[in-house]
Formats: sequence, structure tokens, C-alpha cells
Amino acid sequence: MLESLHLKNVVLVKDMLIDFNHGFNVITGETGAGKSLIIKSLELLLGANASDSVIHPEEDMAFIEATFLIKDLSLVPSEYLEQGRLTVSRRIHRNRPTVNKLNFESVPLKELKRVMQHVIFLTAQHQVMDLMDASKHLGMFDQFIGNDATVLNSKYQLEYKTYRDLKQQAQNVLEKSDALSNEINDLSSLVSDIDAQDFSVEEEDSLLIQQKKCEDLNHRRGLVQKVLALSNDLIDQVHEMDSALSELNQAGSKKMPFDSLNTLEDLAQLHQSMSNERMEIEYLESIDLDEINARLNHIFQYKVKYRVNSLSELLALRDYSKEKLTTIDLHMNDKDEISKKVSIQYRRLVDLSIELSELRKRHVESFEYVVLNQIRQLGMVDAQFKLAMHSLDDFTHHGQDDISFLFSANPNMPLQPLKKVASGGELSRVLLALLVSNNGALNQPLVVFDEIDVGIGGMTANYIGTMLQKMAESVQLIVVTHLPQIARCAQHHFKITKTIENGSSCVSMNQILKDDVPIELQRMVGGDVVASIIK
Repeated sequence: MLESLHLKNVVLVKDMLIDFNHGFNVITGETGAGKSLIIKSLELLLGANASDSVIHPEEDMAFIEATFLIKDLSLVPSEYLEQGRLTVSRRIHRNRPTVNKLNFESVPLKELKRVMQHVIFLTAQHQVMDLMDASKHLGMFDQFIGNDATVLNSKYQLEYKTYRDLKQQAQNVLEKSDALSNEINDLSSLVSDIDAQDFSVEEEDSLLIQQKKCEDLNHRRGLVQKVLALSNDLIDQVHEMDSALSELNQAGSKKMPFDSLNTLEDLAQLHQSMSNERMEIEYLESIDLDEINARLNHIFQYKVKYRVNSLSELLALRDYSKEKLTTIDLHMNDKDEISKKVSIQYRRLVDLSIELSELRKRHVESFEYVVLNQIRQLGMVDAQFKLAMHSLDDFTHHGQDDISFLFSANPNMPLQPLKKVASGGELSRVLLALLVSNNGALNQPLVVFDEIDVGIGGMTANYIGTMLQKMAESVQLIVVTHLPQIARCAQHHFKITKTIENGSSCVSMNQILKDDVPIELQRMVGGDVVASIIK
């Protein structure tokens, strides 16, 4: 229950403290007197965006504070309560951020909204159309059904969340699987390509050793050939020199000694050794150097191709790719596993959505009867009201049902969606009928109606006043009205007045004493005769 509302420097209000009461509180006043100030202030306490326009033109700051007595302590977090009371305030500055407080502690606007939505239900004239939005009809219908719908809805929503989470996981796995499929192709190609070359870890080193050996043999072969050629020449020369010395020794008295036999024998042995060496070289040269070079060049090309520095790194890359392929295969199995989970969860959700739909179908007739009965008591005796229920192809947060309210104010007119055919006054009455028919729709301790009686008059207004009286037995009502038929039903009557003080407009609001209420009702109807009738 709202106990007090303090406004300071709010539009045309300098400083005003209003004490409200339990039950039915009504606010009246001349057109333009400032009745909307109260509604605007409560909207701001609900978390509406604040602007400079709410600040008194002569001030730099506006302050709005309200104190609520909370009987149902489950509505508000305990840290914001002090002896069962909640104090909420907003301090709005021209050139500084707005300060929002709950129980005198600063809180973000989001937190203020979260808490206050459970404290105040406010429907202003411009919000009637919003409340009639078809997207909200399902929630109102489920509230009418009551606890059975609440329990089943909660169960369904848990399964729905699980289903959505699993679908998201499945989507992630699917996207990952597509990427992994491409990676599998790349890795498989790499492994097949390297395996086809039949490389071994020691091959490159072995080939390099053979290449060096071949290069050494070529050099050695050249030297052997040279020694063989020289030894042949030397043998011939020794024979010639031996013949020449023999002739020289025969012709002269002095003998020149020369052991040609040993020299020739040494040369012959050297020649034989070189010949054997040449044969060994020719045998070793059966290794094809071109083939070795070609293989080494092939290895080099693969090192370049896969950006590695050695054959061992290339083979390590192949082994790593094989291991990764095995790991990817395990990931690919997740795709089948998550698909099974999604399928199982889908069947659970189907069963719950069917159960929820069947529950709703069982209450359609009673809902239509109760609402239509209220609408007709509000003066629309020929009106028609139906609840249209259709199945959706996909799941939503509340099942697979699409629900909308159909309405016709006249018996000869076809039923159509409520927002298309109802006038402002008809919408106000249908809204009130829905709220009265649906006890669960109003679980906030404070309910505020701003000119919900627009377009209404006569006996219908009398009935609305009586209906609001009954509603005020379970909640605190604050009603802004221009109809005396409604105002007369209130337990507590407040009047807003605008005066001119020192050339400036000033708005004030005061509770009218019981004896003075008829005077205000007379002002509202505009004459003594009518006022005497409604006393």
C-alpha cells in the first residue's frame, strides 16, 4: 500500500506531501489542473525515463519519493525493506545523472524497475491500447486459469529452456562439424600425400652421406686415373733410360749404376694397385648420383610445400595429423549424440505443449462467459466476446498456442481482433472487465487507473464505480477520474487545484473531508440539481 508520496519541484509543484489510505482513493480536479502529475510521478517511480521537463522551471532538481507498506514480503527483496516498508525515490537533475534509491541505497534504474513492477500496477489512458495488444492475451488467459496453468507453464518453460539450449549446442556442433569436415579433408590429403612418398626418418641423412661419398669417389677416381697414366709413362721411360744407360756403359770406361729391375717392379706394383683401386671405384659407382640428387630434391620440395625444416619435422607433421584425425572423429560423434538429445527433448516439449493446450481449451468457455458477463454489466448488453486459439508450427516461451481476444460491440457486426474494432470507451470497459474477471492479473498491492472511464457515462459509470469499490477490498486503488458517478464510490477523495501565486502557477492536492465531497461532485456535474440527485 502507498502510504505517502512526496513531490518537490516537480513541474508546477514546489513541495507537496500526500498521505494516501487503503481502499479506494480517487483524484479529481478541473481539466488542466495537474491530475496527470500524480500519474507521471508514479510512472517515474516505476522506472520511466526522466527528463528536464519534469523539473520546476525555476529549479535545477526535482525529487520524488514514496513510502509503501508491503504486507506480502515476498514481493520485494528483504534488503530493500525496513520494518515491512519500502522507500523509493528519484532525484532528477538538469545537468547530472538521475539518482535512484531503494531503501535510501542508490541502485541502477534496471534494478528499480525490477523491484517496482511487483509493487505498482499502473494503467494510464494511453496504455489501454498497449494492454490490449494480442501478444499479452495469452498471459492474461493463463492468469485466469490459475495455479494449474502456472505450474504447467513453469514445467514447460524449464523444458523449453533445455530444448533451446540443446538446439543451440546442436547448431554449434553442426557449424563445428562443417569446419571439421573441411579440416578432415585437408588432414587426410596431407597424410596420404606424405605417406605416398615413403619417406623415412634416416633417409635424408643417408642420402646426404651417399651423395658425399659419390662426390669423394669422383675426386679419387680422377687421382687414380692420373697415377695410372703417369705410372705407364714412367715404365716406358725407365725402359728407355735402362737401354740408354746400357749403351752408355758399353761405350765408356766409366760405369753408371742403375737398378732398373727394382724400379720397374715398384712401378709395376704401383700400377697394379691403381688398377685394383680403379676397379673398386667402378664397382662403387654403381650407386647413381643423379638418382640420389633427384630424391634429395624431392624431399626438399616437400619440406617447402609443408613449411618444415627437416624430413623428421615433415614426418612429425604427418603423425600429428593422424592423431588429430582420430580426435576429430570423436568430435564428429558428438553430432549424432546431440541430435539424439534434441530429438528426445523435442518429444518431451511436444507432450507438455499438448498438455498445456488441452488445459487452456478446457477453460475457454468459462473465460468467455465470465468476461462477457462483466462486459454486459458495464453497459454493453449486445457485445460479443470470444477467445480465438490457434496452434503454432513452432514452440514459443508459453507453448504452441496463439491466443487473441475477438470483440464486437453490436450483435450484427462480425467478431474481430479487439484493437481493430473497439472504441476508446469500449476498450476501457473491456480492460476493466478483464481485470475484474482475472484475479491473478492484479497481484501488485497498488493499482492505479488514469481515466479508465474515458468515453463512459450514465448508469455504466455507476456500475464501474461499484466494481472499483469491490476491487478495492483486495488492493489499494488510486483512480483519476472526471466522472462523479465513480468519484462518489471512493472511500478517500483528493482534489488537485491550480492557483496563481506571485505571477507563477502552483499545483496542490488535498484530501476533501467527507462533508465537502458533495461540493466537489456538484462541481463535476456542473449544477445543483444533478448534485442533489447523486448525493
